[in-house]
Parts: sequence; structure tokens; C-alpha cells
Amino acid sequence: HVKVVDLSADFRIRDTDVYEQWYGIPHSAPDLQKQAVYGLTEFNRDAVASCRLCANPGCYPTAAQLPLVPLLRKGAIDAGDIIIDAKSGTSGAG
Repeated sequence: HVKVVDLSADFRIRDTDVYEQWYGIPHSAPDLQKQAVYGLTEFNRDAVASCRLCANPGCYPTAAQLPLVPLLRKGAIDAGDIIIDAKSGTSGAG
């Protein structure tokens, strides 16, 4: 089967209500959105390997999640206490 890696942010949030809350519009392909697998392989390797639609996480989410997810899973930090203030120079503009 064909694997699609979506480089936009359109399939990163699986919950359609959360998607609409963040983006201010309903998702245009909710059936596909439910099938998408978040492509951060460090934490989702098996699902990424077998999925049809992979949502590329992007550089900011990856940089934020790599150190935080293990701490959250261990209960070492509270998700409500996390603030990520990320900046990019001109090289980050693509």
C-alpha cells in the first residue's frame, strides 16, 4: 500500500474538536484525520511503520517532545506546568 507523509500540520491532532479549537475551523478530512499516525518515531515507531498516513511532527514539536515525553510518562513533571517559548531565526523560515 502507498504511504503518505503529510508535511503540513493538518493531521497532527487526531481529535477533531481539539483541531477546531486550535485552528478555528473544522478539519476538511475528518475520516483521514482519524487514520493518521503521529510520526515521531522515537515514541511511535511501530504505528508509523504500519500506517498509511503519517503526520510529520515538524521541528518545533519534535524538539519539545523528545525531552518532555519521557518525563511526562514517568510522572516526573506535570503537563500543566509546561511552557514552550520557541524562537526561530531566518534559517527556520524554510
